[in-house]
Amino acid sequence: MVGENLVINKYHEYRTKFSTFELTQSGVDLESVCADRYAVAYANLMDDQFRDQILSVDTATIPANNKLYSGAPKADVSKSTIYGYIEEMRTALANLNVVDNLVLFLCPKHYSALLQSGVFDNSDKGFDARKVGSFGMLGNVKVIMTPQLTASFEMIMLQDKTVNFVTQINETAMEKAPDGFYYNFMATAVWGGKLFTEMAKGICIFYASA
Repeated sequence: MVGENLVINKYHEYRTKFSTFELTQSGVDLESVCADRYAVAYANLMDDQFRDQILSVDTATIPANNKLYSGAPKADVSKSTIYGYIEEMRTALANLNVVDNLVLFLCPKHYSALLQSGVFDNSDKGFDARKVGSFGMLGNVKVIMTPQLTASFEMIMLQDKTVNFVTQINETAMEKAPDGFYYNFMATAVWGGKLFTEMAKGICIFYASA
């Protein structure tokens, strides 16, 4: 057994301002506005960290057979090929006995291709997916659309709770600006992430050309 450490080595300072006019028009209290804005910013920050942990920081930890089409050329994903490629990802994980609590992350383009794929045509499930624009579950895999993969077009399938994070909100403050009718909201966070070797077999990356 090899010892591995999760290091908390990242720091982010979040700062935003909003006017008294915004507060008046929104009809909500100051604390609620601050909490909402910080929650969105923090969620985006963690989404980026989650993506980078898999696609760059700890990619080498993921088994080679779980990195599909990583060499040239990358795969061409379309509405006619996407379901077959998703099954390749599921099979790669199943070969390592990873079969439960699976989650699939798709960029908006690939999610749209899946909706158009016809995989559930002539079924109630297929009709519902077309009607509401959401799959929810595909077999035993939860499907999630995320803009964090828009630029690079990878598809990621993993077992839930595979990537480990430790985060801490370090400091927050709200101050009325001395030079205008607005407030400054400031917060800092520290965190660290790690993809441990034993857990890395629960991740499959599919490299697409577009």
